[in-house]
Amino acid sequence: MEICGVEILDTFAEAFPVWVSRVIITAATPEWAERAAIAATGFATSKIGCPCEAGIERHLAPGETPDGRAGTAILICAEKKAMKANVSARISQCIL
Repeated sequence: MEICGVEILDTFAEAFPVWVSRVIITAATPEWAERAAIAATGFATSKIGCPCEAGIERHLAPGETPDGRAGTAILICAEKKAMKANVSARISQCIL
């Protein structure tokens, strides 16, 4: 199958139950917000060997953030029982 010029292989897909937290990081400059987001999402590309998955959702304009500063939104995915620990660990150890 082909969609918009991209070949799609008909193989298989996996799905798992997951909880997602969206964290908005703001900073004095867009660059500092992005650096914090990169630090907070590093080594979280796969649930295998890591307690959660995380990634950068998108960059935010000052009008899209609670404090009116430039920001970056990240998503952290984990099991429900581990979500609080994963979010707080990434914020405290990587952002603050």
